[in-house]
Amino acid sequence: MRGITQCSEFENFSDVQLLNAMLLNDNAHSCIYLRHKTYSLNWMMSKGASENDAEDIYQDATIVLYEKNQNPEFKLTCSIQTFLNSICYNQLRAKAKSTYNLKTVLTDDLDENLKDWFEEETEIINAQLERLLKEFEILKINGNKCYERLKLFYYDKLSMVEIASRLGFSNADSAKAQVNRCRGELKITLGL
Repeated sequence: MRGITQCSEFENFSDVQLLNAMLLNDNAHSCIYLRHKTYSLNWMMSKGASENDAEDIYQDATIVLYEKNQNPEFKLTCSIQTFLNSICYNQLRAKAKSTYNLKTVLTDDLDENLKDWFEEETEIINAQLERLLKEFEILKINGNKCYERLKLFYYDKLSMVEIASRLGFSNADSAKAQVNRCRGELKITLGL
């Protein structure tokens, strides 16, 4: 009964109004959670998720929305339902790879807004990845020590002990500090 009472004050709010209200009022977040839960759970269960998995994934999706909404630069380019579905979809796919067989999710199965959102997100991610690789290549060309440190950690997947040994650091903690410093410098360069 409490959930229904919490949502009544937001009954006629648009998605944008709800997101704005969520910045000031936790009840708006609860309302979003309740308003979209049934649809998302039913959709995930139709794709092979158990009810428990679907609930966990959905809860995580609403937390992602809450956290993203805290960023003043966040702008929702689709409906809240579509946004939550896309997060659930990605989480469901990730979980399927490790725990159970997901029924085939065909692109035709997705609503048009969701397809557009995925395409936009993919373009953004590809642009960011391209920029990261370009900056990484610049490190290599300039002979920057960070190139070798980051390469050993990310590409060669060496442990900090192995990196310390390979690069002559006194111990794993020193290697970790150097890798973290380089990672920080790269983030600053990329404006992250």
